[in-house]
Amino acid sequence: MKIKSEFLINGQTVKVIFDDEKMHKEGALGLCYSDQNKIYLSRTTIDEGKKIKLPADKIQSVYIHEVLHYILDTMGEVELSANEKFVETFSSLLHQFLNSK
Repeated sequence: MKIKSEFLINGQTVKVIFDDEKMHKEGALGLCYSDQNKIYLSRTTIDEGKKIKLPADKIQSVYIHEVLHYILDTMGEVELSANEKFVETFSSLLHQFLNSK
């Protein structure tokens, strides 16, 4: 699965930005800023002070997770978007579906 640098949702162009430093500061692997039409992702994580490269499937999973936040926010489903258990479960299942052969 390819991660696009930008895509359209509801007529809006959403930019996907890889910014490891920002994500490390935020303590996250990905963040969705639907009000700015941006999704930030990291290619690395920090473990015991060491930078570790994330596997491609983990980055894809985080990407789908953040896209789902964006979609729910755009739909006005702010409470559902804030439900991390729902978003993580749904995005994990979607990721598995998209990558099945």
